[in-house]
Amino acid sequence: MLVAFRTILRRTGSLRSQEGFTLIELLVASALALVVFTAMLSALETSQRTQSRDQEWALVIQEGRAGLAQMAREMRQAYSIRGDSHSAIDFYATIGGKSYEISYNCAEKEGEFNSCVRRAAEFIGGRS
Repeated sequence: MLVAFRTILRRTGSLRSQEGFTLIELLVASALALVVFTAMLSALETSQRTQSRDQEWALVIQEGRAGLAQMAREMRQAYSIRGDSHSAIDFYATIGGKSYEISYNCAEKEGEFNSCVRRAAEFIGGRS
């Protein structure tokens, strides 16, 4: 019985020696965590905004490449130039066995850049 009593006293003594966090320590830690999380969320929001802008720019570049590739293909198929200027060209081309009258006008402003407008119509007259 004496042994059991001593064991209980030892356990009770060890429980009293354990310390926890004070309310002030918990408040300071919570405030620091809040500051860190706010900074992380701010950085995440900025990176998401940048990512969407970069994706739009990549799409614009890809569409521009596709348009220039189409323009180059059609110009290679040209058999007669109807007219040209510093920002426009009109020509006749055979594409897929059909003759087309194709016009590119690159003088039109779209925002801060010029955009090329393509007009094409099947040309009934054939090669000249």
